Amino acid sequence: MKSGRIVLINISFLFLILLIYYFSANMNLFSRFNKKYEVVLVMKTTERISEFWVILEKGAIQAAEDLGIHIEITGADLEDNIQQQIDIMDQVIDSAPDAIILAATDYQLLGPSAARAREQSIALLTVDSFIASDHSQCEIGTANVGAGEKLGRHMSSLLQEGDTLAIISFVRDSSPAIEREKGFRSALGDDFNILDTIYTNNNIELGYTETKRLIKEYPHLKAVVALNENSALGTFRAIKESDRAGDLIFMTFDSDLELIQGLEDGLIDATLVQKPYNMGYLAVQNAYDLIRGKSVPPSIDTGSELITRENMYDIKNQKLLFPSE
Repeated sequence: MKSGRIVLINISFLFLILLIYYFSANMNLFSRFNKKYEVVLVMKTTERISEFWVILEKGAIQAAEDLGIHIEITGADLEDNIQQQIDIMDQVIDSAPDAIILAATDYQLLGPSAARAREQSIALLTVDSFIASDHSQCEIGTANVGAGEKLGRHMSSLLQEGDTLAIISFVRDSSPAIEREKGFRSALGDDFNILDTIYTNNNIELGYTETKRLIKEYPHLKAVVALNENSALGTFRAIKESDRAGDLIFMTFDSDLELIQGLEDGLIDATLVQKPYNMGYLAVQNAYDLIRGKSVPPSIDTGSELITRENMYDIKNQKLLFPSE
């Protein structure tokens, strides 16, 4: 009996040695079952003058904490620095994270970077701003054509046929800029005189100077729409300083405290508010699912709401206007 027990112990010991050898040859046993996934969020910009990106980042960080993911957040210095974002994507791909979440500065030019990420078997999602290819496994953000249509319908309800209006956009070839303008113009139809679109490259000062020029050159201008937060801020400041404040119809995408005050004061007629916290959270959550081999939807609309002075005090709209409260 004693010799049989010794043989059994020896066999068990040998089996344990072989098991340890197998796992050490392939992967550390602990890390095999306790790997902390690496996700990189490549933002359009790390500049923090826009409340939108601050809130999106908070959502992403909270999701990473909830899921036990390590998240790195990087991006270009300025939103119009497309080449810098391409270079950053190359560096991120070389570091081989488990997933990349990309907010693309340019609809076309980030396509090759996305393709390379997928060639390296890195999960790839896009958030807020998308790419002109099918390399993104999940697009998460506002349905921008529909959102532009909401704003356009509200604008047309306040105008007379033949009225002149201006569109202040941000980065020419980013997917939200393209889609918001498409939806906005579609809702307006051919009943109005729409001036050539002005692009601010997401620069507040350029939005300010261009709006001042418009007001001077087009005394019969009836309305202006700004298609993102920074463009709206520059435009709003120019209108507020002019003799057209309260008279010129002005609508925006996004909001911050200054724009909310303008809405309350009646200087802004409406704002189309997105849900950036949801975008950030859902992007990380779906990245986690992709890494673990789960299927995810090809696109997720995080929603948007048209907010006016009349409905801005509704509880649900207050939560959208003050998402960090």
